[in-house]
Amino acid sequence: MNTVEGLLQMHKRYIMSSIYHNTKYDGQRLCDYFGEPMETCEKEGKDFAFLLRDMMWELPPYEHLNFMKYRSVYEKYPHLYLRSKYYILNIKDLCNHYDKYKNCDIIPVGCNCIGPIYYRMKITFYDKKTGEDFVEFYPQERIEEANETFGYILHFLMEYEGILKKIDWKDYEALEADLLSAEKKAGIQK
Repeated sequence: MNTVEGLLQMHKRYIMSSIYHNTKYDGQRLCDYFGEPMETCEKEGKDFAFLLRDMMWELPPYEHLNFMKYRSVYEKYPHLYLRSKYYILNIKDLCNHYDKYKNCDIIPVGCNCIGPIYYRMKITFYDKKTGEDFVEFYPQERIEEANETFGYILHFLMEYEGILKKIDWKDYEALEADLLSAEKKAGIQK
């Protein structure tokens, strides 16, 4: 089962009790996909991308401090993606990004597009010396610089389905189990 199908199974009850039961996935209504056909409703379901965005919260989150602390666990799953707000980030790309800044005291660790057409970007930086985060805003004139700083590793809503269909759901379950185990070991060693 791929990741999209895993997310659908997790949200089956919600989907079947909402307008999403008429949403099309791979050419069929989701109620038919689940084998629970319903009477045809004249109201079409919302676009599948919006449902997928709502289900993304089940994917492991990208939190820079957690990523740095448990990087060795994440590195076992370079093909997986972590969620960050309404974006997903590939673990291998994140590792390469952090490696690029390994000899720097300041690391760009997050990005948020602001505005309906991204007229500004907000980049979060982490200061290794102080252990503090700080934010810098990039206006429209500096969007390219913001993209080169961190935005280049973000994947957006319209890419989710294609990316997640290629990933086995069991790999996410294995990552979650490995992270839980690492967190327990870290708690015991304190």
